[in-house]
Amino acid sequence: MIEKILAAILLAFVTTQLSKTIIGYKKDGYWDWSRFFLQNGGMPSTHTSTTVALSMTLLFNTGFTELFAVAALFTIVVMNDAMKIRLEAGEEAKILNKVMEKDKILHKRLTKRIGHTPWEVFIGFLVGVFWAFIVSIWETFLNEFFFTKPIWLPSQTKIKDFWMSSNFACLRSIVAIAWDL
Repeated sequence: MIEKILAAILLAFVTTQLSKTIIGYKKDGYWDWSRFFLQNGGMPSTHTSTTVALSMTLLFNTGFTELFAVAALFTIVVMNDAMKIRLEAGEEAKILNKVMEKDKILHKRLTKRIGHTPWEVFIGFLVGVFWAFIVSIWETFLNEFFFTKPIWLPSQTKIKDFWMSSNFACLRSIVAIAWDL
């Protein structure tokens, strides 16, 4: 299972950081690869996507366990930090930069973009869920659909069996809870 967790985290990280690099290119007109490795803040939230990938991979593979509860709490703290604390610190940096410029204080300019808007955190959340889901079902998907019979299109029975497999127990529970709301 550790391979699935690490794969989901790595894929979420690469996806979000590469997105930031591409968005930066579209905005600025040049490639700045330092964004890929160094940029905090911006669209989408890498902190959120990686912690959500961790939590959701645990959920999809172990269910509602103590380990998932700890990871989910960690994810909530990271998302809150990104939207509130780090975003506010960025706003304060903007003000301090103006004061330093106005008063001619010689100091390195503070980074203004270190937090995330709720939209950027939401997109990071979706990226994390996507990669956790893909990584969690990939092995089962390959075994069930492609290695048990020679045709590429599965029958309805295969899809139902796949949905009822243990990999989807937690997802089925979430869908049932949401359906009842």
